[in-house]
Amino acid sequence: EGDLRWTGVQARDSWAVSRLSSIVVGLDYERVKSVSRSFARTGEPTAPFSADARKDTVGVYVENTLRLREDRTVVTLGGRLDHITTETLDTPLKTNFTPSKATFDVFNPSVGLKHELVAGLRAHFTVGRAFIPAEASMLTGFTTTVVGGRTQINQGNPDLKPERSTSFDAGAEWSSQTTRVDVTAFRT
Repeated sequence: EGDLRWTGVQARDSWAVSRLSSIVVGLDYERVKSVSRSFARTGEPTAPFSADARKDTVGVYVENTLRLREDRTVVTLGGRLDHITTETLDTPLKTNFTPSKATFDVFNPSVGLKHELVAGLRAHFTVGRAFIPAEASMLTGFTTTVVGGRTQINQGNPDLKPERSTSFDAGAEWSSQTTRVDVTAFRT
């Protein structure tokens, strides 16, 4: 069994820089802690398969929106920088394990365009990048296990890069006073 605890804080603000431009700035902090437990058939605690772990993330982001041609064209440009520290922790009963820590930074940009083709009909396009960090056990830790007389060694790779994805979408939005229809195609 295990416990997974998520705590954090988010702060965000926006400013109208001018009649044409506005900026959104934000800061996120998140801590995720996982604790693992295992039990024998008798109910006695045993060493868990996974080590306890903690991940701290500090993210900052900025997005600028530029409104042109009397709001008929809207351009957004943004980016987010995350600083992530992930570590495996000393885990009760897990004597074959040495904890460690890995730290890395990830930058993800985005850009979007919305343009009014005729009154009530807008075309839009966005592209952005995202990521998924590896689990703590893939980045940190050193475990030795003897199975059938053979010693198995598992060691995290602190140089392992996060999985990345890039998403594109394009579509059209039609709106009137009572109706709004948006058709969008996307690919990740």
